[in-house]
Amino acid sequence: MEEMDQKIRSMALPAGSKIGNVEILRVIGTGPNGLVYEGIDKSLQRSVIVKEYFPVNIAQRLSNLQVKVTLARDGESFDNAMKFFLERGIQLSRIHHPNIVQIYGVEDCNGTVYMLM
Repeated sequence: MEEMDQKIRSMALPAGSKIGNVEILRVIGTGPNGLVYEGIDKSLQRSVIVKEYFPVNIAQRLSNLQVKVTLARDGESFDNAMKFFLERGIQLSRIHHPNIVQIYGVEDCNGTVYMLM
């Protein structure tokens, strides 16, 4: 399990990467469908959490930070799941409840999607 976690972490965005107004500081979590980062929103001057759609079993990060499917046959499932991730972020951003983390934005860049919390 730890070996898989290290593999996933090796594919993370480097510290200092930008997602919109957010600067990535470090990886704080990993999972089979993505990575979670600590960041700072430079325009709002506040700490944020950034969740990146990155299905590690079918995708890879290129040196230019773009996320691409490893095999062309996985392209359609990658695109469909990414669209779902984006739609979920938009839906969750409309919910204001003390037991649900507030989504305050979504970003579409690097060939993938990010939720800003």
